[in-house]
Amino acid sequence: MMRFFERLISLFAVPADQMGLNRALLTASARQIPIMYGIVIVGTIALAYTHLNIAPWALSIGFPLILIGVSVSRMLVMLRTRHETMSDNQVLARLRSTVILAFFLGLTFIIWSLSLYPYGDAYAKAHIAVYSGVTTFGCVACLMHLRPAALALTLAVVVPFSAFFLMSGEPVFVAIAVNMMLVAAAMVFVMVGYARDFANLIGHQNALIEKQAETQRLSDANSRLANLDSLTDLPNRRSFFAELRKRLQAKNVKRIGLAIGVLDLDGFKPVNDVYGHPTGDRLLINVGNRLLDRLDSHVFVARLGGDEFGLIIEGDFSDEALVAEGEKVCKALREPFAVDGFVAHMSGSVGLAKYVDVTDTRELLFERADYALYHAKAFVTGGAVLFSAAHEAQIREVSGIERGLRDADLDAEMSVVYQPIVDVRSGQAAGFEVLARWNSPVLGSVAPDAFIRSAERAGLINQLTEVLFRKALAGARDWPEEMFLSFNLSSHDIGSVESVTRLIALVKEYGFPSQRLTFEVTETAVMQDFERAKQALQLLKDMGASIALDDFGTGYSSLSYVRTLPLDRLKVDRSFVTELESDPVSRAVMRTVVDLCRNLDLECIVEGVETEGQLAIVEEMGCRKVQGYVFSKPMPETAVADYLVAQSKLRLAV
Repeated sequence: MMRFFERLISLFAVPADQMGLNRALLTASARQIPIMYGIVIVGTIALAYTHLNIAPWALSIGFPLILIGVSVSRMLVMLRTRHETMSDNQVLARLRSTVILAFFLGLTFIIWSLSLYPYGDAYAKAHIAVYSGVTTFGCVACLMHLRPAALALTLAVVVPFSAFFLMSGEPVFVAIAVNMMLVAAAMVFVMVGYARDFANLIGHQNALIEKQAETQRLSDANSRLANLDSLTDLPNRRSFFAELRKRLQAKNVKRIGLAIGVLDLDGFKPVNDVYGHPTGDRLLINVGNRLLDRLDSHVFVARLGGDEFGLIIEGDFSDEALVAEGEKVCKALREPFAVDGFVAHMSGSVGLAKYVDVTDTRELLFERADYALYHAKAFVTGGAVLFSAAHEAQIREVSGIERGLRDADLDAEMSVVYQPIVDVRSGQAAGFEVLARWNSPVLGSVAPDAFIRSAERAGLINQLTEVLFRKALAGARDWPEEMFLSFNLSSHDIGSVESVTRLIALVKEYGFPSQRLTFEVTETAVMQDFERAKQALQLLKDMGASIALDDFGTGYSSLSYVRTLPLDRLKVDRSFVTELESDPVSRAVMRTVVDLCRNLDLECIVEGVETEGQLAIVEEMGCRKVQGYVFSKPMPETAVADYLVAQSKLRLAV
């Protein structure tokens, strides 16, 4: 029984734990309750009018005015507040007050209407019954969504109405009372089902809305992840190009001015290799934070990948001002970074490109900035370079070289020359370095630096290396047994185990003694991927070949590289030799390098020696192997035999 009463009471309660449903109920009620009050007002006026001259003034005029006034007031309140944003507590309070008011509204108009029953004829009495029934069912229909209010109003009206007319003794009114109870029961049944269906509908809608909201949250999160660099929280490469496209499409881009920059860190890879990737990651985070702190709001900063960052600079800058903006970035990066208990010293090179024409695309702008960066790293490391007309001409030249390489018969057009590496104590050649030459039927003689860089960019360097290595092995096959052959490898060659494996296969194919081979690599080539380079060089070392680090001192020299790589020789770059005769500092640096080689048991080869004075200085320092014009320029294969004969005669004469 207790459970029955609890369920009965729950029919008249507004649940506090279903606020989504409650808000929907309030919204529906706010639209329909004004109609309910309209029904009450019209019905009240009609009933009062029919009893105007037969009932006391208080019942025919006074009470109806009060009922109509309250109804109008509530109608206006509902219309005025239906669009207001309410808190959960306010929604709950409004619904509960509606339930209470519905009960008292029903009780009020039924008591008033039944109070008029003693007055008037049968028609007037019938009007009371009609008024009570029609008003009740109209109000219940308007409160159908809010089950507790509809039930409360039904209870407040049907019970007094049915009891009154059942006891009237009039068969017609008794029948009306019975009919009222039956219709009310049917309405209650329908109303309970309708309210349940409405609650289920709102529940499904809320679930759908929540699912859509969750989907939107996931979509927003995915969009954020797709456009944000997970390490630095800067916009990523995708976001950079999307932002660049949006700004280039802006109508005022020509008036406002736009430029982009591509920033590459100088000296990051040694830190990353020596201290590990976690430290390198924290360093990149610090770089991103410093860029955000130091650059103005008109600069959009993104991480493009690795240690490369992108800049979008908005403003009508002159060329000088734009370069100054780039130098500002470089200056900020030259300041030390404190990471994991040590201080990292780096710099950054920046390539810049200005938007100058409506035909400029984001791809073209980026290519220009990237080329300017390449130029900066090659000639002004740690500085900023703005893409210019001269660079445009260089790009056309490089493009011509790349097209020429793709169309070239490499085996027919490529050749090799040899430059001796001389033992200064004996005056005899200890070996020869192989140098590449390209004589194109279209372009003529092309500088090695130009076509090798183009081959790297075009993905032809491995094929080119194989052609040149074959020619080098064939040319050195008949050399004296004590003489070595030194061959240069690019970063692409030592970046692939497959490429190194093909070189080893060629050595076996030509039957060339591997002990007479030296493979030269530059510091820059090694730094592209240190671990893979180390693995590739170890394969060559295991074959029996020697490994030389070329251009030592011009890159980001690290003693850890010298210590961990399988090296046999260091080749000191010619830039240290040029000023030997006039600059004490150059001599001090050279002596330091020679001592380093001696202490690490590495053979030291000094290249670029062009004068007798330079030769005397390096010989006095203890250098045994020297390469340069002081002995010979690079020579074709046919001249090597004559050179060796001349050397032999000179030795015999001595």
